[in-house]
Amino acid sequence: MEKEFITRKEVCDVLGISQATFTRNRIGDKLKPYKVGKRIKYSRKDLERFRIERY
Repeated sequence: MEKEFITRKEVCDVLGISQATFTRNRIGDKLKPYKVGKRIKYSRKDLERFRIERY
């Protein structure tokens, strides 16, 4: 089963960008953050929608 939530680093890997680019382009503001334990993660489904809208 695929993970439903992914970390910021995994988001950057999927998008092919650096974490600096993630911050500079405010990608985190375009994806809904979820608090999972003590970490902020992002929904894989939201990321896929973002990728489709972006390209």
